[in-house]
Amino acid sequence: MHHDNGGAASPILEHESGYAWQMDGARTSGGEPAVAVEILYAPGCPHLQDVRARLTALAGEEGVAIAVRETPVETVDQAQERRFPGSPTVRVEGRDVEPGAEALELFGLG
Repeated sequence: MHHDNGGAASPILEHESGYAWQMDGARTSGGEPAVAVEILYAPGCPHLQDVRARLTALAGEEGVAIAVRETPVETVDQAQERRFPGSPTVRVEGRDVEPGAEALELFGLG
């Protein structure tokens, strides 16, 4: 069932490793689960707010329900473990939206 909330994001979960929110409910209009989106970011990332706004707008324009998890990457070890090429990194259903990101070998916070 599609829930119209005026395009606003609704918080669904807050935890120490990040913040998760959903857009238009947890299900698509056809009843399928929402599209899983993860935003990985370095603390203080100046582009995080813009990415949130762009995801919200895009989901609304396309009529797609999304469930977003925001994950801070605070150490080089975390960056390497999560294959974090830079901040912010957006992954949809586990795949990086940046073309060629899977081929990258250097990960870190710098």
